[in-house]
Amino acid sequence: MAMDVLDDQRALLYGHDHEASENVLSGTGGDLDVEMNLLAKTPDWWNAGLPREGVPIGFVFGFEGGSWARAEYDHADGFLSVGFPMKSDEALAEEIVDWIGDASRRSGTRHIPAPADLMAAISEGANITVEVLGAICGPGIGDLEAGVAAARNFLEPKNSSAD
Repeated sequence: MAMDVLDDQRALLYGHDHEASENVLSGTGGDLDVEMNLLAKTPDWWNAGLPREGVPIGFVFGFEGGSWARAEYDHADGFLSVGFPMKSDEALAEEIVDWIGDASRRSGTRHIPAPADLMAAISEGANITVEVLGAICGPGIGDLEAGVAAARNFLEPKNSSAD
């Protein structure tokens, strides 16, 4: 699954579940092979914003005008089976606690983020700071500067001919 911010008003969320996506939109060298039309009745910028280098795509959601949408189709697209943790703040917090718990056990630190620190990190979103990320990660977990830099990538629109 990937999300590309195309500009300050539009984004694409797309991905594929190799076990559950019945539909596949795949591109190689700019040509699209469509087994199910995941882009039926969608704006042209959706198609223009998708990757073209052999990336299998089983679902596509577009964000514009403050809401998300997808093409209408009846086949399983694999989105729900991907385990997208950002369905709610609570689901995201559970995912973070699980990830930090596993990572901290491996490092021997056994850190569990405090609920207030989790909510602070979630509310910061892509604007998260090293201090806030450090509070949820605990000692010895990851490269905090790289984590903050990766989060900032969600604030930068991708180059796109999607107009």
